[in-house]
Amino acid sequence: MERHAECELISVEAISKERPYGFRFEGNDPRLEASFEKRGILCPVLLRPSGDGPAVLISGHRRLAFARRKSLERVPAAWVPEDLSEKEFFLLAVYSNWNQNFSELDRMTALQKAEAVFGFSEEEILEEIFPALGLSPGRGALEEYRRTAGLAPEVHRLVFQGRLSFRGLSGLRRFSREEQGFLAREVFEKAHLTTNQVRLVAEWFFDLRKIKKCSLEALIQAGEFREIFKPSEMDDRGRGERLFERVRSLRFPRLTEAESKFRRLQSQLSGEGIQIERPENFEAEGFLLRGRLKNRESLERVLRFLEIHRPRLESFLDYG
Repeated sequence: MERHAECELISVEAISKERPYGFRFEGNDPRLEASFEKRGILCPVLLRPSGDGPAVLISGHRRLAFARRKSLERVPAAWVPEDLSEKEFFLLAVYSNWNQNFSELDRMTALQKAEAVFGFSEEEILEEIFPALGLSPGRGALEEYRRTAGLAPEVHRLVFQGRLSFRGLSGLRRFSREEQGFLAREVFEKAHLTTNQVRLVAEWFFDLRKIKKCSLEALIQAGEFREIFKPSEMDDRGRGERLFERVRSLRFPRLTEAESKFRRLQSQLSGEGIQIERPENFEAEGFLLRGRLKNRESLERVLRFLEIHRPRLESFLDYG
């Protein structure tokens, strides 16, 4: 059976404010709105009838949101026959945005809605929805989106704001949603960390809570962290670096002490063209001794240096 959409101008007030088929995490798009300001809304929104009630929006949520904010009276609209199923209406919403830019949060929301609200099977999601969202079908990827969808809303909001990376949230899954929200508000909103640092800090906080046998809130509000989070002129990146080092030192006190000792000895033994470095894996035994020997004279200097400083060099072998 062929189905054709019919276009017309329709009153904004005649369209329901509900968005059963919407899946964008955030309704505003500054670049799109700049186009609306310049050219107006040229592409029609997609609607379906709803008996005697207001029309139901299928696609064009950002266009309609712009029209409401600007108090526009009418928008161009295309009507879709009502004999489609709910699944088909949702697919139409997704397919009408095919090849558009989707954030990871948009994809997460679409996949969650497809499964939880519209009852798509895993196979249907992989075959019909993944390609429309610009994703290569894979059960591992679907599971990753599921897990991230289960995180606290405060975490999602920080991802949207660019404070957290969508790909760096695995360490947060070990906490309850309440604890995730607390970490988002009290830690990650105030201290900017790299993706890898977020993962590690979350894991270390989880371990420290068990080691110290206290709540997450009590741990973070302890004196070790209070100074880091109090108002100061320090920027969020600097605060993040201090936080990372502080959590690491609490989680690995012996290793941190060994590193500090190594740096002190390292500064005392610089000279004669010799560089002393720690192994890439600091817990590995020994140290690296680098130097360039240009002639016999430089060789003699290095040998004298090694003989004079032998006791200190031997102490490098004991830092662990």
